[in-house]
Amino acid sequence: MKKAQIESKVFIYALLAIVVVLILIFGFKTITNIGEKNRQVISIKFEKDFKSELLTDFGSVKRGTFELPPGTKYVCFIDLNKRDELLTSAIFEPFLKKYPLMKDSIESGTQLNAFAIREDVTASFYGGDICFDYPYFLCVETPRNILDVWFEGRAACTTIRAATPVYNLSNGSSTRNDNRYPPNGIFIIPDKTKTLEDNWRDISRLVTLSIQNDADGELKKYPYLVYYDTSSFDNEDIIYALDRYDMDTAVVFAPLTSGSTTINGKTYNIESESMDSYFDYWVDFNSVVLLGYDDRNAAVITSLFASYLNIPLIFVNEDNLPQLAAMINNKIVYIINKENMDENVIQYAETNAKNGEVVYYYEYDLRFNNELNPFRELSSQIDIP
Repeated sequence: MKKAQIESKVFIYALLAIVVVLILIFGFKTITNIGEKNRQVISIKFEKDFKSELLTDFGSVKRGTFELPPGTKYVCFIDLNKRDELLTSAIFEPFLKKYPLMKDSIESGTQLNAFAIREDVTASFYGGDICFDYPYFLCVETPRNILDVWFEGRAACTTIRAATPVYNLSNGSSTRNDNRYPPNGIFIIPDKTKTLEDNWRDISRLVTLSIQNDADGELKKYPYLVYYDTSSFDNEDIIYALDRYDMDTAVVFAPLTSGSTTINGKTYNIESESMDSYFDYWVDFNSVVLLGYDDRNAAVITSLFASYLNIPLIFVNEDNLPQLAAMINNKIVYIINKENMDENVIQYAETNAKNGEVVYYYEYDLRFNNELNPFRELSSQIDIP
């Protein structure tokens, strides 16, 4: 073959390659543009449809379901009359840190009060006169790019509420280990650890051991006591508490000496226990509640939620996940305050939960649900020597 012909073919092949690359680039840009235009169309329709659903008649209620742009993870609504409260809110702080565009909008005084979020805010608009009681906002997860909410007329404004039911006891059952609950006994725990650190995690988990829904949905409470004078916390203090409350046995979650003491013909039993045996208080359970290891603000209300479901509460981060993984595997997982949870914990739960079933709630979902009121009442009945 002649040299000129070879060079000509090389030139043609190179030209064809360039044309193919240009077509691919053009096609990719075209598809991207089409996708972006599709998102814009859906966003505009969402804004229009949402505003049309707002209510003003006091007490009126209706449900709205809206399609969202692909990839939308959350939609957040805020009460514009509560900007200052939101910017200093401990509950709202994780959202402000993770989504700076929303924070900038609130700080700058814009009238935007509805935010669609992927990695950050992708669409925002004024959704009308939206108002909330404390904590003055609502962020709703949007699986399958669908927002499902209730509208409640408040005369001068509309309150938005998540349509997803907060509690579902039909997910399964759990059985307590009755052998761990001595008759005529009481659980006792000091408010500080041996190193004088606040003992809030163990106290919160003790609530889940003490207060529970039984198999028939009946609310039960095993007596418990938080001991606040730990300067001289010893067996004599425990015996005093037993005598005061006419109990026979104290299960003490602290490193004391176990044993029995008879005084004036009455025998008092002290059993030193460790929270390492926490899961032994269940014969079986198919669900767990996860809370960020340092999420102290949500600890009490989350413990009541776990008591409601009659399942264990786990304080978890990336450091203690390996020790707790077996308790998460093949369980239905409830995660509270996702924004305060280590990302690898979330990924582990989503990968290893039973049928991939992970349910997300926020602290405020729990605080303002009346179903937990009986548990609040019982948990407040803590005797303090």
